[in-house]
Amino acid sequence: MGRWLRAAALVLGLAPLVAGCGLGPQPLPGLTPRTSTILYVAIGVGDATRIDSTLRSALGEKLEALEKLYADLRPGVKLELLIFEEERLLAEVRRRTRSGLAPDLILAEGSIAQQLHQEGLTRTVPFPNPSSDQLSPSLIPFAQVDARHLFAVPVGYAPQLACFDRRRMAQPPATMQALLTASSEGQSFGFKLDLGDLAWTLGSLGALESFTAIRAGSPATEEHVSRIRQWLLWLQTANLQQRITLAGPDANLGDGLLDGTYAWITCRSSDQTYLHAQLGDDLGLAPLPAGSQGQPSPVSVLLMWAYGRNSSPVQRQAAEELVRFSLNPPVQRAMTLRGRTLLPVSREAPLPVASSTRLAALVTAQQQAQDARARISQLLVMRNREEDFNRILIAFHYGNLGVDEATDALVRLLQSPSP
Repeated sequence: MGRWLRAAALVLGLAPLVAGCGLGPQPLPGLTPRTSTILYVAIGVGDATRIDSTLRSALGEKLEALEKLYADLRPGVKLELLIFEEERLLAEVRRRTRSGLAPDLILAEGSIAQQLHQEGLTRTVPFPNPSSDQLSPSLIPFAQVDARHLFAVPVGYAPQLACFDRRRMAQPPATMQALLTASSEGQSFGFKLDLGDLAWTLGSLGALESFTAIRAGSPATEEHVSRIRQWLLWLQTANLQQRITLAGPDANLGDGLLDGTYAWITCRSSDQTYLHAQLGDDLGLAPLPAGSQGQPSPVSVLLMWAYGRNSSPVQRQAAEELVRFSLNPPVQRAMTLRGRTLLPVSREAPLPVASSTRLAALVTAQQQAQDARARISQLLVMRNREEDFNRILIAFHYGNLGVDEATDALVRLLQSPSP
């Protein structure tokens, strides 16, 4: 739901990781050593990541490392990175496709990859295929067009969790009540008025079942309506706290963490690439807080490889081999253990045993998302109504809607047919 793409993390994480994972030169069928081609790889960077000289330098170094390693498997293939702000990614792919210059590969969040497919900007992937054979079977429905085709190939999870500044916060709150208490004691927190960003609070505050039941067609019982109302009241209470900020959907919480506005923000695992470059070991990661009504219900972003439409046969073959390479279990495992930005999707690379507090936070966050997946699936299909949800939340936040009016508006929206 919404603008959750953090694809730069894969390039930053993948390249240096595989160097020590035992993938030396191996004879693979396909391109010959004399084949020379360039693969253009487009990615989008999200709202916690600035496209600046630091990011470009880091991406350039990592891409060079990935290219060098991949050359052991596919000599002559050069990788050219195209970096876009995520809100520009679709427009850029449209423009380049019309000009016959579409990127060969696009690394995108699942909903964006699906939109690229629906607009005819990417080619479908036959199913099954060597790459899909490496995926956990539970992921196939998220990428499937029909029984014989995928619109993209999953490559990694970016779970939602909390990022905090260790210099200002020694211990992140484990519960919603502890969060309010920490705020009253001087700690500053940043949230977004965005249903996608706030979805985790539905589980913690006991409103998730009400949201999903009404969306599934169940009557809006008094209990369901009451739980939605209580969820809104908690947001209102939090907003009245001097040191809790409910920022707009387009706010950059990462900048607030870096400049000291916040000590704790909601984030994605892939945001830490940029944040760690600025904060170093002072950047802390933690699972999102639970509540008296249940566990948090974060939504992990599933990042996918999509294939552009203008590739030559040689570029197409090289792109398919690169995707397959990125799903090799040693690469997937190294991507997690060393990069700690994405979690594996390969069936042979399960979630690793936590060996650090950061990795433990990622694993816990992904487990929370998996536990909530079945319950929150009804909301995930409403991605195209996210702006409607956010308008209600913003109107409530600024007092244009009272709690009863906002509750009624949310219920009506949940009951409305999808466009």
